[in-house]
Amino acid sequence: MAGDLTENRPLNRASAVLADYFADVDGRIPRWNRGRRPALMELADGLADAAAHYRRLGINPDTAAVRAVHDCGPPSVVAAEFTTMLATAQARRTSLALLLTGPPVGILWLATLTPGQSPQALLLRIPLLGLLVVAATAASVLTLAATGPAIRWMPAPITSSAPHRATAVACAAAAVSDIAVIAFAIWSAIEQPSGVRWMPGLIAAVASLLRFTLTQRIALRDLTRIPATP
Repeated sequence: MAGDLTENRPLNRASAVLADYFADVDGRIPRWNRGRRPALMELADGLADAAAHYRRLGINPDTAAVRAVHDCGPPSVVAAEFTTMLATAQARRTSLALLLTGPPVGILWLATLTPGQSPQALLLRIPLLGLLVVAATAASVLTLAATGPAIRWMPAPITSSAPHRATAVACAAAAVSDIAVIAFAIWSAIEQPSGVRWMPGLIAAVASLLRFTLTQRIALRDLTRIPATP
């Protein structure tokens, strides 16, 4: 049924009403949202099913389409709900990824820059790093709390905006920490090449660069944009 709303072919009036509504909602949801297509296909199926239901009641196809669209609500409201839902799910995935990848990347850098020493040794050499790690961890945990069971105890304004904002802060902190430790590694390699373990350093650098590519894009996007609102 969803294909009836998305295929490029001549449409009768009833189909055009449904297709125009679908296109309006589609155009209001940011393209970067992962999972937007399945969500939109579910909307399209819902519209088609609602219109078919009204036709079975004996209502003419044009009126049935108009009623189906009316039942769904204004496109701006529907798009805002989809955007919030998708952004929240994406924020949770990103925060989990940061929490899961942080320790392995950190261990690699410790093995590279301060082999055989405690983590404090690296933090003493890069004081800013500790603050960045704490900020990224705290923001990621906040995102998980705002998108998990604790959501039932939080006010709606917080749960609608906090997850992607907190994730953006976590990504920004992670991106800066990756750049800081890579810069320090380069400086250490120039100043004292024998003090750097090259194999874990190469793996750590690749992991940090990959994470930086992802996190800085998310940070820039979510710190400068807000979810769609009706």
